[in-house]
Amino acid sequence: MLASSIALLRTHDITIKQCAISKNAILGGSHPLIDILNFNLNAKVVNSLAKKQLIFLSQIISADGLFLLRYSDLNVRPTIRKSSGKIPWWFHKLESEIIEFPSISRRIKSRWHIENTSKTLNYLPVPDINRTRMHDWVAVWDRYRQQTIIGHIVNKNISTNSVIVSHGLHYTDNDLASPSYNLPIIYECPGCVINNPRYNSIWNSIKRRTYTTYLCTNQYDVDLCVKIPKVTNIKGTDHRILNVSLFELEHLAKARYDNFINNEITSNNSLELVSDILENDIMQFVNLDSRPRLQQFRDTFNN
Repeated sequence: MLASSIALLRTHDITIKQCAISKNAILGGSHPLIDILNFNLNAKVVNSLAKKQLIFLSQIISADGLFLLRYSDLNVRPTIRKSSGKIPWWFHKLESEIIEFPSISRRIKSRWHIENTSKTLNYLPVPDINRTRMHDWVAVWDRYRQQTIIGHIVNKNISTNSVIVSHGLHYTDNDLASPSYNLPIIYECPGCVINNPRYNSIWNSIKRRTYTTYLCTNQYDVDLCVKIPKVTNIKGTDHRILNVSLFELEHLAKARYDNFINNEITSNNSLELVSDILENDIMQFVNLDSRPRLQQFRDTFNN
């Protein structure tokens, strides 16, 4: 049977070659952790990493390739199994090995910088615009202030595909340390240049005519928002702690904005149109989906 099968392959000029890649080879990562930490093949550590599906340093580096994630951040990375409980000693050892100044920052040494990929930029979802009662916590890039805004959604508008976000500020208890070193703790902004007063009062119920007043709000396209998976209230305070580091959220939000603009340029085949839309300060109060139509409407008067 085997001989006749081989003869049939030869008849049809088909050859079989052995794949050069071992079936046990692990692909798609940079800098194996075992090589960095020199565990001497410690079985206990190797098994611990294997259970969490942790193989490469690139799996636990921030999306911009410049920071080592916190151990709690690993819970939201899709390729890593849940990493709860006490921080293992090997993670502390890794921090001391690759972070430039471990006592004040989480920025890694330049030799370990890793270029990001599309997979590391899009692993957190967009909020569901149809779940209007869900006040998701989000990160979103504010083009006019050139910074990432952290806050929670206080209103969703399905017809305009937009959300109103109540702005939050990073609480730091150590001014001598980098923001990347301090925990991702947020409190309500008392009001700043981001605030658009027209969105400060939000209706809770049109029938009951009740509303809530916020101190610092603005409107954003929901497709630009990065949903934060989990936010926990800190007992006895009005502060909340995020389960994703701020330096990670800042880069994910900026990357999502850049991708959105690039897609707009591609779909409209007009860099000039998109550039003009973005440079018009009036447009910050207009939903992104409506901006091209408004621009075209304005052009009819100019012509």
